[in-house]
Amino acid sequence: MIEDVSKFNVLTSELEKQQRMETCNSCENNIELHSGNLCNACACPINYVVAYKFKICPLEKWTVNE
Repeated sequence: MIEDVSKFNVLTSELEKQQRMETCNSCENNIELHSGNLCNACACPINYVVAYKFKICPLEKWTVNE
């Protein structure tokens, strides 16, 4: 059976996005680049990671809130 992956494109609420961003901004793995901030733990752009509901922090600093 093929899993429905459409749920992975669900955006977080603005509040959850802000909370995640605050956590990432204070993290030692946050790397500031000219093009934006990058997570050194997962190599993802932070703006992208915090925006999608089903993304998780690899360091378990925040998880999916259902």
